Amino acid sequence: MNVLELAKIKRVTGPRALAREILAIVEQEEHYDQSVWLSGRYFYDDEIVTGYELREILTRNVCGTTACVAGNVVILTLPAKGKYDYRRDVVNLPDGTTEYVQSYAQRQLKITNEEADWLFHSDRSKSEVKDALTLLSKGKSISELVEATVW
Repeated sequence: MNVLELAKIKRVTGPRALAREILAIVEQEEHYDQSVWLSGRYFYDDEIVTGYELREILTRNVCGTTACVAGNVVILTLPAKGKYDYRRDVVNLPDGTTEYVQSYAQRQLKITNEEADWLFHSDRSKSEVKDALTLLSKGKSISELVEATVW
């Protein structure tokens, strides 16, 4: 079973498992674009979609649907009754709280503010993203990668 089939069945939980699943998406490239949270024709019709609908979009391989690391975190972890607001780039959780995509993804991956700023930056290369996700999937920090980057 591939990562997209798994996502259809259940949400991915835990930062290590999440990093592994996103690494698989980055390597497949079809649904990865570091320059956008979430993008695709589907979102132009519906401003707000549920967590279940997000995972359904990927499993049906809707043409042109892509997401960066943070966007893929939302796709893989947002509760079925949670909602992604495309126009505002926020997630609305079933308990009534609202978080920006970056904050939500940071919390799911259990990384620092500085690490999130680095990992979710649109200029991050695919190689850098893969290196970071590999470390996170092993439960290791990406702080050394962040510190080695000249801003």
